[in-house]
Amino acid sequence: MKFTIQRKQLKALSRFSAIKDIRYYLQGIHVVQNNRGTYLESTNGHMLGRLLIDSDYVENQSKVIIPLDAVKALSATGKKGNETLHFTVEGEKITVIEPDNSTRVFSAVEGCFPNTDRIIPLMVKDDEIKPSSYFIGIIMPMRDGDYARVPEWCYLPTVKTVETETA
Repeated sequence: MKFTIQRKQLKALSRFSAIKDIRYYLQGIHVVQNNRGTYLESTNGHMLGRLLIDSDYVENQSKVIIPLDAVKALSATGKKGNETLHFTVEGEKITVIEPDNSTRVFSAVEGCFPNTDRIIPLMVKDDEIKPSSYFIGIIMPMRDGDYARVPEWCYLPTVKTVETETA
């Protein structure tokens, strides 16, 4: 499996990843290559982000979870983040070639990332022209105890009724 990602794309998707979660497989970025192209996914269980980075058809489906510490190390830069990182995945070994030709090696996160296709509908049919890139973000319901609760920021502000006198 080979793909390229810009530093800023890694940084953007890392904001959706879980931190110190018991579901260790959510502590990273899921990279998928299939018949829709190559895309990044990340979720913490309450919000989800998916970014298509390459719409070229890939015959054999492949996927890997890049660990969050590796993502943070690779996205940390004083520049604007437009630099391209080249990834090669062989089994659990992830090799990254940076713009200065230095190489970093990481181990993939073992585990099964949630099937996000169940909540993100296919927006483009196989026979249509595919977009060069797109981003989808989803906020999932949050639970407070045993029932779902709407966050306070979703409610409209209350307006006091002002009594007026008519002549």
